[in-house]
Amino acid sequence: MTERDATLRMVGETMLALQKVEQFLAAVLMYMATPAETNGKLAKALLRDKNTLGQLLDHFGKRTELPPDFASVFETLLQDRNVFIHNLFMQPWFDLNTPEGCVRLEDFMCTLRSRALIAVKVMVASLRPKETDAPRSSETQSYIDSVFQRIDETAHTEVKAHLSDQYIDKVREDTIASFSVKRREA
Repeated sequence: MTERDATLRMVGETMLALQKVEQFLAAVLMYMATPAETNGKLAKALLRDKNTLGQLLDHFGKRTELPPDFASVFETLLQDRNVFIHNLFMQPWFDLNTPEGCVRLEDFMCTLRSRALIAVKVMVASLRPKETDAPRSSETQSYIDSVFQRIDETAHTEVKAHLSDQYIDKVREDTIASFSVKRREA
């Protein structure tokens, strides 16, 4: 496989990883919705899949307390994701025809994926059940279940090994300790 082919493969894998992050974030928001929201605009918008990542991150920020410096991780993730999705080929460093260009693109994607992983860990930490969590309609629960199922079905074998309840609990504990993630009161 050539350097260019390997880089293009990484582009596809990064695109899929970002799609999973966005769908996971929408499912997390549905999980965190208040009783009023489960029958309101938020639920309808999320179930129609019309929100942008920026809108989803804004909804998430309103429902969680994050350290101020961590907000920049989400903001940078959003900016880099938008470059990746909408303007990648316009970047002055973008060049699939040279080894240097491929390396620069791979570095960009690795950084983007690293920020996405941090965002996922923060989302996992925010999923601690609360007594104020709204009962979910069958449509909402079906949506959440289908997102989680597709993420599981499409994960690499080595990733699936890390999806045990014990691993998720450890990620949650580590993320809460590192980032002080707290759900806001509804």
